[in-house]
Amino acid sequence: MSILEKIAEEMAEKISNASANKAIKPTIVFCGCNPQVKKDMHKRAKRVGLNPAYSIKHPTIKVELQNNRKIETDKYKTISMDYEHFEFIYRYLESWEYKLENIDLSFTIKKSKVFIENIEELVRVNLIKN
Repeated sequence: MSILEKIAEEMAEKISNASANKAIKPTIVFCGCNPQVKKDMHKRAKRVGLNPAYSIKHPTIKVELQNNRKIETDKYKTISMDYEHFEFIYRYLESWEYKLENIDLSFTIKKSKVFIENIEELVRVNLIKN
């Protein structure tokens, strides 16, 4: 498993914890781009569950739109990466979100089938008693 996959899994875990109100959403800052590109990037980040910010002291992820191929972590655990690395994480989180929706949907279907079976059983028991 590559470093990017580990980071993407960690972000997916943090997003799922945030949706369960156990933690805050991971924050992301985009540096070195014009306002229109930044606005588009913020929309994409929101779509996968990240919390984009224009200015924050210690974000979870800092994306630099330069030719910096390194992934670095500072003492505040801010992960600095370039745009291509963010694209990989974005695609991973998008596919993870799709998988999560399918799991939730199948769980809901199974749960409703059990609920219907329980109601049918209660009706049968009540009919036998009457």
